[in-house]
Amino acid sequence: MLMMVIGLATLEKIEEQLEKTGKISALKGYLVNLKRSRNQAAHTHTKGTLTTYDAPSKTKYNFDRIYALLTELDAELQRHNC
Repeated sequence: MLMMVIGLATLEKIEEQLEKTGKISALKGYLVNLKRSRNQAAHTHTKGTLTTYDAPSKTKYNFDRIYALLTELDAELQRHNC
């Protein structure tokens, strides 16, 4: 989605900058885990089974990590005047 807004070349520069510290990979990993947890909770149709959920503290921790990485991504976007 960002590529359509800021262009492929700019997005690649931003990703390259953030990948030097592994932050893009970390963000993708956190988002994949969040999506997996969400899908597991949303698509459970089996009666008689127990569903487990992450503790609120773990969920908050994950959201805090995602927020920090999104803030850094935003700073890079601002640096590139996007």
